[in-house]
Amino acid sequence: PLRRPHARSCRIIYVAIRAKLVSEISAADIFDLITQQTPEDLFLEFKAEILDPRKPKDRLEFDKGEWAADVVAFANAQGGHILIGMEADKQERAARLMPIAGDQAKRLADQLRDLAIERIKPSIAQLEVAPIGITASEWIVAARVPHSSDKPHISTHNGRTRFTLRDGNRKRDMAYDEIREFFLAGRQQQLFVQFLSEVESINSRLADLERTLRKAD
Repeated sequence: PLRRPHARSCRIIYVAIRAKLVSEISAADIFDLITQQTPEDLFLEFKAEILDPRKPKDRLEFDKGEWAADVVAFANAQGGHILIGMEADKQERAARLMPIAGDQAKRLADQLRDLAIERIKPSIAQLEVAPIGITASEWIVAARVPHSSDKPHISTHNGRTRFTLRDGNRKRDMAYDEIREFFLAGRQQQLFVQFLSEVESINSRLADLERTLRKAD
């Protein structure tokens, strides 16, 4: 049975996981997260599964967009880990493993890495996505998103651009003022100009649509 530790021991395990590269995370680290019922937070997220080939195509496409947005959210905040194959309980604490076979884990890690390269701008240096062996036949996939000096990062999906930010144990879309501050404080002024151009284009199309509707009335 799972045991409930006191708060101090949770912090010790949490810091140990947070400081590690994916290649340094062991099966024992993963079991400790479950045993100590470690909660999701600003630096840690659990996903039972993603990109399950049994899903309908529209759901797979949704997963792809959310994955890129999740990675961006961590990069735009303080970095962190995403563990895939770890189910959370209703209190969003590590509850149990949902592992997959090793060959599937390798393919999934490759897919997720390729999606991040394809759909995130600017690219996130030192992003790690790799399988972790729990037993010989059971694997999970872990991603380590570094604290980025190139923020704000953006994700794209179905022609839509998203600026997301990790906020507590959730991601959220950034407000315009937050995006502006990130650009002005960072090295991505060119992207900011592009973003402003997109906003102006959208506003222009909305204005044209409003005029058309008024004429129709």
